[in-house]
Amino acid sequence: EEYLKEKKIGYVILMGGMDAKDTQENIIKFNNEVGCQVFLTTEAGDKGIDLQAAKYLVNMDIPPSWEKYEQRLGRVKRLYGKHKAVIIYNLIMKGSFEERQLNRTIRKGELSAVIRGKSDIDTLKPDEQSLRQFLKGE
Repeated sequence: EEYLKEKKIGYVILMGGMDAKDTQENIIKFNNEVGCQVFLTTEAGDKGIDLQAAKYLVNMDIPPSWEKYEQRLGRVKRLYGKHKAVIIYNLIMKGSFEERQLNRTIRKGELSAVIRGKSDIDTLKPDEQSLRQFLKGE
């Protein structure tokens, strides 16, 4: 936020504890005002908002479950979005907890897709150990 202020880049914030009116005003401002380029949010922004004006998503952390990760991505990846593609960055330090969390979350998503029949098991080929870890919640 300090950097955005210093560089005079328009932004809005959404955090837990904000009232519904302020939240809605910030969403409208981000989606409609040309000068508002950044939408800063905590996990409070993971559900129930549409950010169709977003061209980039920068994750500073990785949710523990694939469903939460998909939900977060879904805020900006909309059929009626203003951009043909959305670029997603996951800022992860090599060897960190977040790197392990991202790999685990992606693996859970791939296995979940296979179980739900939304992926070709021949393409993914999960091994027995991965399935055991998935079923244990690891």
